[in-house]
Amino acid sequence: MQEILAQCRSDPLALEAPNLNSVPGLVDALNGLTAGLDACVALELKDKFDLSRYQEHIRSHLETEPIDLREIPPLAEDLRLDLIWKFIAAIFLDHAGLVYIYQQDDTIWVMKYDDRKGQGISDEIEEIDGFERPESTIGTW
Repeated sequence: MQEILAQCRSDPLALEAPNLNSVPGLVDALNGLTAGLDACVALELKDKFDLSRYQEHIRSHLETEPIDLREIPPLAEDLRLDLIWKFIAAIFLDHAGLVYIYQQDDTIWVMKYDDRKGQGISDEIEEIDGFERPESTIGTW
C-alpha cells in the first residue's frame, strides 16, 4: 500500500521567489502599513505588552465550555488594545495546542484544549522532554 501511495505523489513544487512588483500597488500598500509609525510609540507599546502575562490571564479564565474573548477581564485600560493583545495571546496558545479558538459571526470563542484531559500529560509542553513539539503535530497530540 505504501508503494502505491508513493507512486501517487506529485512532483516537488518549485516556487520562484515572490516578486512584490508583480502586483501593482502592493509595495506602496505594504509601506503604508508602517508609514508614519513613530519608533517611540512602537517601543512604548512593545514595553507594555507581556505575552506570557496575557497567556496566563486567558488560561486562568477558561473552562471546558467556550468563552467569548471579550468576556475575559481586561488587563489594560485601553479596551480595544487589550482585546487585540488577548487575541494575539490566544493565537499563540492555540498554536501551542493549549487552547482552542474559533470564530462564529463576530465572536471569537476560546476554550481549554481538552484533548489531554485524563491522560496525565502536562499542559507545559517543555516539561515533558525539554523540547517544543513541531507545529505539524499539534493536531495529533
